[in-house]
Parts: sequence; C-alpha cells; structure tokens
Amino acid sequence: MTTEPTAEVNPHYLDHVIHTAEARPVEAIEDIVSQNGIKLLAKGAKVDKRVRERLLQHKLQKPLEDCLQVADGVMPQSFGPMGEALFEQHPLLKTLCSHDFYPAAPATLAMLKLSTPVQSLLTVYAQYQGDRLKHSAGVAMLALALARRLLPGESERHRMLALAGLLHDVGELYIDPRYMR
Repeated sequence: MTTEPTAEVNPHYLDHVIHTAEARPVEAIEDIVSQNGIKLLAKGAKVDKRVRERLLQHKLQKPLEDCLQVADGVMPQSFGPMGEALFEQHPLLKTLCSHDFYPAAPATLAMLKLSTPVQSLLTVYAQYQGDRLKHSAGVAMLALALARRLLPGESERHRMLALAGLLHDVGELYIDPRYMR
C-alpha cells in the first residue's frame, strides 16, 4: 500500500491568496481534504480570511495550489502586448529574442497553455508584485530565445523553458515578507 505525500499549507502563500481574494474571487476547484479525510472546503467554496486558520491547522491530501482557481486571472494573451512593450523599451532584448524560423517571442508566450494551478500562481504573484510580472515575461522570452538556439526543433522543451522563465520568481510567495524587504 502506498500513501500519497501530504502537504502543509504555507502560511505566507495562503496570506497572498487571501490578499488576492480581496480583489477577485478565489475558489476551491475541488474538495480540499485533510490528510485524515476531513473535508475542509467543498468544491466551489470561496477562499478568504475566514478559512485561513482551518487550512493552516491541517496537512492536506493535495497541495493547496492544485485545489484553487483565481477568477479573472493572468491570461497568456496578456504576455503578447507585455512582451512587445518590453521590446520597445529594450531593443537589445528584441535583438536577442529574434529568430528567423520561429514566431516572435511575445506571440509564442501569448499562445502558451497554462494549467489552472500555474495560472492561479501567476495571478497571485501579479497581485503581490504586479510590476514583476513584466520582468517574468522578459525572463521567459530570454529563456525561449536560448532554448531556440541551443535546442533547435524541440518545441516542447522551448515551451517548458519559457514557462520556467514565467515562474522563476513565484517562490517569493512562500517566503516570509519580512525577508523579502
């Protein structure tokens, strides 16, 4: 018999989620269940400051990130105009990202498929550090450009590295904000 790993809820991440919930709805996309089988939140339940302590008191069967969705979140299409604006501001970035055989980096980012957990993470991150989302798009375009040059023809790896660039700073959500200052 195998047991699934349990997940403790990171209080700093949860605080960012609750802060995000003040601006847009955050809801459970499936039942959130404790390690010992207690249903803590039902599918469709809103996540806000009233559920904070209940979630922190239990280890969960699945990571909280896999169970939440932020409404009206960051959409991949927004990375197209963001990338174009970065190209306008930083001509060197545009030069580094140009490639004869692939679509422009901003267009490629705009077509990325984001899972619900990834989309929600990026949305919570944008709520926390809105100006840094543009930075993440720039890093994603650089990662994509490097992947295209070093791994020609490996479009799935290009996509994964662009996604890694977008997510490279979301770990800040899990660190005590006092250390981030």
